[in-house]
Amino acid sequence: MNIKSKGKLRGDKEDFRKGFSLVEIAIVLIIVGFLLGLGIRSCVSGIETAKIDNTRDKLLTFKTFILNEFCKTGSLPEKSEIDPYYLKDAWNRDIELIYASDVESNNPCLLKNTILSLILPEGNKVENVVVVIISSAMNKVLDSNVSSNQVEIRQDDLWEYITLYELKTKCCKGEEIKILTGSLPPIVQGENYEAVVTVKGGRPPYECSISIENGTVEGGDSYCKITLSEDYTKELSSNEILITLTVKDSSTPTLSTSKGYLVTVIRRKL
Repeated sequence: MNIKSKGKLRGDKEDFRKGFSLVEIAIVLIIVGFLLGLGIRSCVSGIETAKIDNTRDKLLTFKTFILNEFCKTGSLPEKSEIDPYYLKDAWNRDIELIYASDVESNNPCLLKNTILSLILPEGNKVENVVVVIISSAMNKVLDSNVSSNQVEIRQDDLWEYITLYELKTKCCKGEEIKILTGSLPPIVQGENYEAVVTVKGGRPPYECSISIENGTVEGGDSYCKITLSEDYTKELSSNEILITLTVKDSSTPTLSTSKGYLVTVIRRKL
């Protein structure tokens, strides 16, 4: 009886060890599956994050393209004229391009405001919007509310926009350039000469030039400063000299104007 009992106990222990090994394997498989699941989710998340970043970059590039086209041509590009690259997001969904209705029939540079406004996800309202660009992003459904005079952006979407102020500041010509200084002070023969001319209009800073090769001129935000060296003035033999000043602004295309000054030369014995 004792021998049989010992044999039975030994068999039970072996069966227990075999059963315990199967449990261990099951636990390992569960852990591996869990870790694989985490890895897959992490990989998918990384891919989606990359697509979001890619689309944000594309929207910004699209915005820059529209601004540059307007600066060059004076008109906003039609959708049919835009490279298809700009019109698809990273999920290969259409990117929405929304123009304010009043800029389609009027030159934005001549407008004081636009009919279109934008409400951002945090609730801030942006007035006088020219263009809104929207991607439906990862959920592939455009959640933003779009009407004829307002776009309400929802957090799930990605977007960029251009205001009238931004467009006019970058692209529109300012008022006509005016040289306000009526006359220049006389030149004293054999002395260094400086004269400051006041300028307004256009888009500062100004680029200035003069008709005298040996003279220099410096441009600023509201002036042009003319300088003639004493070596140059020493060689002047007439009682008057014509100085033509040309001013260009920083707009695209540039505005320019010129003005001629007949400057008296005070001659002296050298």
